[in-house]
Amino acid sequence: MNSRIEKPASTSLVYLDRAPPPFFVGRRDALTQFTASWQDVLAGHPRVFLIAGEAGVGKTKLLTECQTLARHLQANVYAGRCYEGQFLPYAPFAEALNQLSEAEAEIPEEPLDHIKQDREILNRLLLQRVPANADLVQAEQVESDRLRLFLAISRTMVALARRHPMLFVADDLHWADQPTLELLAHLVFTATQAAEQHPVPMLILSAYRPEEDRPRLVRSIQRLQREEHCETVTLTGLDEADIDDLIRHMCQGRPSSQLLDTIRDITHGNPLFIQETLYHLEQQQALCMQDGDLVTTAAAEAFRLPEHLTSVIRERIDGLSVNCRRVLTLAACLGERFSFDTLARASELNEDDLLDLLEEGLEQRLLINTGPDFQFAHALICQAFYHLPSVRRRQRLHGQIAEALEQLHESKLDTAFSQIASHLVRAGSAAKAEKLIHYGCQAGDDAFAAFDWSLAAHYYNAVLTTAEAVPAAGELDWGSLYYRAGLSHCNSGDYGLGLGLYDRAIEAYQTTGDLEGQGEALIRKALRQASGNFGTLIDLQPLEDLLERLGGRRPDCAAVSLRPSPYSTGRVDRERRRRRWHSAPWRSVKKLAMPCSVRRQVFIWLWPR
Repeated sequence: MNSRIEKPASTSLVYLDRAPPPFFVGRRDALTQFTASWQDVLAGHPRVFLIAGEAGVGKTKLLTECQTLARHLQANVYAGRCYEGQFLPYAPFAEALNQLSEAEAEIPEEPLDHIKQDREILNRLLLQRVPANADLVQAEQVESDRLRLFLAISRTMVALARRHPMLFVADDLHWADQPTLELLAHLVFTATQAAEQHPVPMLILSAYRPEEDRPRLVRSIQRLQREEHCETVTLTGLDEADIDDLIRHMCQGRPSSQLLDTIRDITHGNPLFIQETLYHLEQQQALCMQDGDLVTTAAAEAFRLPEHLTSVIRERIDGLSVNCRRVLTLAACLGERFSFDTLARASELNEDDLLDLLEEGLEQRLLINTGPDFQFAHALICQAFYHLPSVRRRQRLHGQIAEALEQLHESKLDTAFSQIASHLVRAGSAAKAEKLIHYGCQAGDDAFAAFDWSLAAHYYNAVLTTAEAVPAAGELDWGSLYYRAGLSHCNSGDYGLGLGLYDRAIEAYQTTGDLEGQGEALIRKALRQASGNFGTLIDLQPLEDLLERLGGRRPDCAAVSLRPSPYSTGRVDRERRRRRWHSAPWRSVKKLAMPCSVRRQVFIWLWPR
């Protein structure tokens, strides 16, 4: 069956259509389940529909088909996705709400009022519009603002669903950060509770790759699946009939049993693998028509797919021109989806030359262009290009992109801090230390303001690692930087790292004689230890010594905020902090001879979290 077939003179070679396939093959059972869930939604019951499957199995294609079906059934569809390697808190919600913002004129009054009431906090999500001169929010206000954000989004989406049946789509959930997963869960539970009072016709549709090395994703999915209104469809390879349909659509011919069996054995029915295998056979001139059937003249072992399809994609990449490979490698550093303008600035090519190279990628079906941006046809193709160069060269490419982004957003840098910082961090030693420190601090502040504490900790850690290796970084406010990193880690649940950073902040404040910073760090550390180490004695002596030095005076609780940015260390800021430090009397904790649990409550009362 898999032996090589000699090509007789009567055969004709087959060439595949390079246009993106508009057809949808198989998945009838999954569509039937989706339709049944939608009928429940129309009855006023919110539903969650999860699609799981390996890379290339057709999750996104099924999502697109479900959206088309929902629109045909007169549903309002709001769609977003998560992105690999791009630090965008709440990305699918931001994209969906931006669609909502663009259509505000058609929004019913009830949700529109909610948006107006919470405009400031929603703006942190939409386009990350945080006031440039705003200090970080108070530590005790963080949870409150985060709850306001969750409530504002959930309330708006529930109100819209009550007005008209809604489908909310979040694709590539395996790339989601922790805040996005928590907001998704909050929306699900809010819609469920609201439906107990009044109908909420909302369906939440999401696709993800099951990955055991992402414990937060696993826990979040398991949490959703415990709800009776959650349904999960796991996609596997196409069956023989669907493989036959896919080959017929792509090759405009009837596949022979020999070709069908070979493709099935190699790809296990994975749609992406089937397409790539057929393109590979075409490039090898190993597809031809023989007696009305489509056959292959190559033995299966000659083109058997490796574990992740890498070698086959590499062979297609090798067929590109040198300049096209270079441009697409640079594009892969931008991500799976990339902006033409950013790539043009980073590559330093004129528009016509760049379009010629991108069109070469489109012709080879390595890229997709359905709007102003370009996108790799699949994440595996993007990864293959990304890993073409050496690590050192890849770092240089990220540094090149950071410079391009800096030039493109010169007039409004505050909207691009996270993008620039992300590429500078990936640039490693190829990045200029002073730029990484500057943009890393700003991106960390923005992430904290958006309640993405893991991302904030990521940027602060990168800044600290870089600054500690640069002698010229001695002018930084080290205490503030350590403190902010420690607070970010503690808020994200990394208590051990957070406490260690608090200790380093205390040492730095002692070195500079900053009593306010020292007091804040000591109290935050004590609160963290008191809330997590029940029955364990806490060393409060350093805090008691500081209180004694201060002569029984403390800052006003209502005015306590997180430390200002390391770049806000001017004389005016220091005078303001000094006045605030002596603005109210302090009752010495040293005199309170109480058990640790009571003392902990006093601490919490004096310093609201």
